[in-house]
Amino acid sequence: METSGARHERSADERPISLGGSARPMLAADRDGFVDRHDLWGEAEHAAAAQIRRVIDERGIEMVRVAFADQHGTLRGKTLVGDGLWGGLRGGVRVPSSLVLKDTSGKSVYPVFSRDAGTGIEGLGGAGDVVLVPDPKTFRVLPWAPNTGWVLCDLHFPDGRPVAFSTRRIFREALADLAARGYGVTIGVEIEFHVFRALDEGLGDHHVAAPGRPGEAPGLGPVSRGAQLLREEDLDALDDLVQALSAGLLALDLPLRSLELEFGPSQLEMTLAPRPGLQAADDVVLARTAIRQICRRHGYVATFMSRPAGADTASAGWHLHQSLVDLESGENVVVDTSDPRVRAWYAAAIVAQSFLAIAR
Repeated sequence: METSGARHERSADERPISLGGSARPMLAADRDGFVDRHDLWGEAEHAAAAQIRRVIDERGIEMVRVAFADQHGTLRGKTLVGDGLWGGLRGGVRVPSSLVLKDTSGKSVYPVFSRDAGTGIEGLGGAGDVVLVPDPKTFRVLPWAPNTGWVLCDLHFPDGRPVAFSTRRIFREALADLAARGYGVTIGVEIEFHVFRALDEGLGDHHVAAPGRPGEAPGLGPVSRGAQLLREEDLDALDDLVQALSAGLLALDLPLRSLELEFGPSQLEMTLAPRPGLQAADDVVLARTAIRQICRRHGYVATFMSRPAGADTASAGWHLHQSLVDLESGENVVVDTSDPRVRAWYAAAIVAQSFLAIAR
């Protein structure tokens, strides 16, 4: 059987592109990067990384956004460019550890310069570094940003230890606990959100924020009157937006099933096909971020707040659908509610809570 190392060596075509090479030259420093030193990738990740090398060259990718979902579901990270591109993908990217110690306004809510930042976790004190380690399986080419890729990351300390606050890790641990009980989980989501038309042409001094003190909200206008659930005429009035969202989400290989007009004014809903545990959570993170970015580029502002100003008649929420599968038989264990195995739903509740840690 071929080892991941052997596959990786053969996939690294080190000829210059001008001489027919199919991938960027791999430097020795890249081979001995953070990922390799701490053995953080398996066969699937090495194979996906090899494919990323081909895509970067074939598609002319010049920048890659590396990001992680913080405790509030916000993506934070950096953009790799030029010589830092492949080195960062393979060697990790350092960011301040205080990024996992902030509230939604960007204010640090822990004593970040103390020994352990008040968390009891060695490595989070002193506002030191943590390392973003890309998961190559999540790589996407952004359809709306020219020559730009996108990849989700896990968090590790510089000595290779995982960061306990890493949301993807929290969910992985819950899935591993479920698997130890003999179960797998499939998750489908329906997500409601609001979209407003942007009235401001740009940012002014009154919009500028500080940690703990948000600036004034931008001027927004409604895009639908509301009180007409699933009314086709109102959705057709938003066809430019619906077309842009559909094209963008499908180009990211997200399992989009529908875009719907919800009951409230300026309220829409998106449904995604069921997928296995972590993949479903990653789908939600990518979809919500994509929706916000696509909307902004088309003159709209999207929000996943429960009840933003201007949406007083209907709150936005979401539905989280779960099914548990027996890993040996592939059988859905919760179809027959008289089956004693229905108690496995207790384990499912743990998984659901962990899913929300990454996709809230």
